[in-house]
Amino acid sequence: MLAYTYRKQGEFTLQNKPEPVLTHAGDAVVRVTMSSICTSDLHIKHGSVPRAVPGITVGHEMVGVVEQVGSAVKTVKPGDRVAVNVETFCGHCFFCQHGFVNNCTDPNGGWALGCRIDGGQAEYVRVPYADQGLTVIPDRVSDRQALFAGDVLATGYWAARISEIRQGDTVLILGAGPTGICTMLCAMLHHPHRIIICDPDPARLRFVREHYPDVLTITPEHAQEFVQLNSPHGGADVAEQYEKREQAARVFSYINALEEPHRSLMTLRLVNELSFREIGTVLQRTENWARVTFMRDKCRLIRYLEEAENARPGKEC
Repeated sequence: MLAYTYRKQGEFTLQNKPEPVLTHAGDAVVRVTMSSICTSDLHIKHGSVPRAVPGITVGHEMVGVVEQVGSAVKTVKPGDRVAVNVETFCGHCFFCQHGFVNNCTDPNGGWALGCRIDGGQAEYVRVPYADQGLTVIPDRVSDRQALFAGDVLATGYWAARISEIRQGDTVLILGAGPTGICTMLCAMLHHPHRIIICDPDPARLRFVREHYPDVLTITPEHAQEFVQLNSPHGGADVAEQYEKREQAARVFSYINALEEPHRSLMTLRLVNELSFREIGTVLQRTENWARVTFMRDKCRLIRYLEEAENARPGKEC
């Protein structure tokens, strides 16, 4: 089968590979009917994802038809149309039990598809933990519509949910790309008083105005004054920012590449915001170990981000 493959930094190629087979009882093999390119795929190409394995098939946004299932799979069967979750997760480890499935400690957990194991920019893909990672597509939903469910739409939905938008709020979304628009649509479900979307690209703003005339649009240089004038509270009640997603992606890629217990330490501190005493308890270490080790790991993270920024394509030295 043909598969779009990460060979080395700066190089993707279309290669012939064997079709995937079931390797665990919880696996499913899916015939891919549609897939998309995510900015995270480009991060791999540019060398910003150190955990990415050369030789893997890229792609983690896909839909398809189940061809085979392992003996332990209960929720899908051959012939089902399915959307594939960007994350694969065991459902049993500490992070899965607390809702942070992207940090699943299983070797095939977290962002594995298209990064550490073969992904979906191919004719077929093996999906570990199929019961958690596959969602059956209703007949009334097309492949094109369902393609957004596994990553980009889910990102927008989660952003709107954790923002706790209330009726009467003014919502500001920075970035009118695909993720920003998905966030805008999900914010609409909460019936805010007004939504403002900000982007420097005139074409993106024109698209929003043409398709969502009730949404206000503005460019960054005029955003502050515009938001103040168009909010009953003198400013946005909720702000969703996507201009810095690339920086955030680098941070999470770095953390996911760490060995244990450093990966868990950074996640518990930066994501869960636990105290060093609580982290020590969870990891069965001392509070002092958690504090000192975190500071050292944080310094390494800062150096990594500085080096990644200096190596960014188009960055002038």
